[in-house]
Amino acid sequence: MTMFHKNLNRFMEAKGWKASNLLSALTDLGVDVSFDAVKRWLSGDNEPRSSDMYAAIARALGTTPNVLLSFDAGEDAGDHGADVFDTVHGGTVSGVKA
Repeated sequence: MTMFHKNLNRFMEAKGWKASNLLSALTDLGVDVSFDAVKRWLSGDNEPRSSDMYAAIARALGTTPNVLLSFDAGEDAGDHGADVFDTVHGGTVSGVKA
């Protein structure tokens, strides 16, 4: 299990989201991704292929790619619950204004 897989599931659980919620949020951001891809990320069978996709997933979850991929993201999700997801850190994610 990768840190991405662990943290993605922790963030999703804290938000009360299922795969369909993440798919919808990514679609709202203009990201073209399949439901199967999202399911594979959540199961740990696969990971996104580009840094842009990591950035989009992080933005959909209200965090940053660094937090999503870091060892302490799970602690943040557990300690702060859904509040951590309602804030885009520093107002930008990957240089895109929130």
